[in-house]
Amino acid sequence: MKKWAILLIPVVFITFVSCDIFGGIGAPYLAGPTDGEEVGQTPALSWSAVEGATGYKVEIDDADDFSSPDVTAEVTDTFYSVGVADALDPGTYYWHVASKDENNEYGKFSDAKSFVVSEDVGPFVGTLDLSDTYPNKCAVSGNTVYMAAKGAGLVAIDVSNPSNPAELDRFDNEGVIWDVYVDGSTAYATDNSDAVYILDVSDPANIKKLDEINPGLDCRGVYVSGGYLYITASTGSDGVFQIYDLADTDSCIFEATFTGNAATEVMVTDKKAYISGGKTWGKLWIYDVSDPANATSLGMFESTRGGGALNVYVVGTTAYLSNWDAGLEILDCSDPANITSPGYYNPVDAVYEAIVVGDIAYVANSWGGLKIVDLSDPMNPEELVSLDGDVYAHISLLGLDMDDNYVYLPDNGNKAFHVVSADY
Repeated sequence: MKKWAILLIPVVFITFVSCDIFGGIGAPYLAGPTDGEEVGQTPALSWSAVEGATGYKVEIDDADDFSSPDVTAEVTDTFYSVGVADALDPGTYYWHVASKDENNEYGKFSDAKSFVVSEDVGPFVGTLDLSDTYPNKCAVSGNTVYMAAKGAGLVAIDVSNPSNPAELDRFDNEGVIWDVYVDGSTAYATDNSDAVYILDVSDPANIKKLDEINPGLDCRGVYVSGGYLYITASTGSDGVFQIYDLADTDSCIFEATFTGNAATEVMVTDKKAYISGGKTWGKLWIYDVSDPANATSLGMFESTRGGGALNVYVVGTTAYLSNWDAGLEILDCSDPANITSPGYYNPVDAVYEAIVVGDIAYVANSWGGLKIVDLSDPMNPEELVSLDGDVYAHISLLGLDMDDNYVYLPDNGNKAFHVVSADY
């Protein structure tokens, strides 16, 4: 198991275009890290664009003659982040970059720069200071992450350059934005002071309110599927599950009440709604929503380990229940009337949320930070990465971009938003 403590290093970008007076395509200017800078084991490198370049080759070596590079990468962008799988050992390294021309031929390498890998730095790619917010749930849409920031509203963050995430806009409200779901150019944000906001995010730098639903409840989780809006909420003492037809949101078309329990999150897949909640004991409810106006209960699971489920994530017929201090419960829901638990992962700190891709779970572990866990053997989960130290992955890390292998981590301990390498 790999463990890192954390030191966040800002990256400065400089625009510079070079040419080679001796012929051939020019070499780029190396922007960051600066020469001799202390970085993490998965540093983010950046350089200038070169006119006419169709790509770049990056080499990193612990020797300044580059006789046997530790890392060689060919990219089309003007930045590159070392993956966790190639995490560099502590020490001094050198790096340089060559440009590729339209004939797929590389020019001369740039002058080299050095950086120093510290044992005390983890796999952060980039970070955004959000000291005036309360980072919470988030949703990913293309190069934009929409983050529910409670009393600070909904924050749109540009992650097109992962090493330099930037705030684009905020939708401010007088309540507390708890959760967000994005469907195309529309975002749905819950407010726990009785509202679901429907927002136009076709231009993430100019979020506009389209409509507002007022269920008369403390709204929490939100999901959209097939033209219907699904929310979880609370009366103060009881959990509530509601469904709205987005063609007419004047009133809900279905409502279920879970007496004496919380209802925290909802996910819809294969015409089934999975609702997490509980109070002393974590619970999962499953509803058939093939006819949303006449949804029917299919089954319920109650944990024997305690907890109080905060989130649920479903892949196929397997549900992953984030069950607070009872850990991550793996549930076989192939028969919703007879849900079984073939395994679980129980780290030291509370589990707030998990996203699972294949056999790999990305887990928000409260003060335990981010965990990346192999669940191929459900009874014996293997912790691959533990990113703890000063990070507090409270409520949600998730944001997950598997195309580019990034985890997006709202950090309400440090009031920040991090881009973290998902490679392991």
